[in-house]
Amino acid sequence: MSPHSSPTSDMLWKIDGILHGAIAETSGNAVMASVIANLRLVTQLFEVQTVPRRITPGYAEHLAILDAPWYKAVGLGESETTATQRRSLM
Repeated sequence: MSPHSSPTSDMLWKIDGILHGAIAETSGNAVMASVIANLRLVTQLFEVQTVPRRITPGYAEHLAILDAPWYKAVGLGESETTATQRRSLM
């Protein structure tokens, strides 16, 4: 899928959640999933100043990872709910 031409901060955080949530879930490791969730919260709190200039490139980078052939090959496929959420961000 091609990136949105002008993604918002909210769109970036949603696509970030989809990507990192899939990694955490696929790991099968509750501790790792908790660490990822906590790091995302801290990142959101402290990136208020840096996010605006990173919205478009960050969104495109996350989307490229989600679209990469190896992503599904290593077991990081999306649930139908997650796929629907991602499509809504396009």
